[in-house]
Amino acid sequence: NNIDIIPIAKFGKTHGLKGEIKVISYCDPIENILTYPNFFLENKSSLNLIFVSSNQPFIAKIENINSIDDVKKFVNKEIFVSIEEMRKDADAIYWNDL
Repeated sequence: NNIDIIPIAKFGKTHGLKGEIKVISYCDPIENILTYPNFFLENKSSLNLIFVSSNQPFIAKIENINSIDDVKKFVNKEIFVSIEEMRKDADAIYWNDL
């Protein structure tokens, strides 16, 4: 899997009992995280995230994860997007450039 990825968020604490989890966005403005179509884990495996709250804190559901026990392993893991998908904005500064 040959894509280049960069971290744009990380998972926070679990939320509720049905597998929801908080998402801490590194984006500026932080709402930009809601605009990305594809997310990845550190090993570049695809991560199907469904945002159930677009207010802060962002709450997401990971596809096929339906219990607090299953979602616990994602706590504090980073969320990545493909560098290709980052907006090539002349003024943008990305975390991996700092």
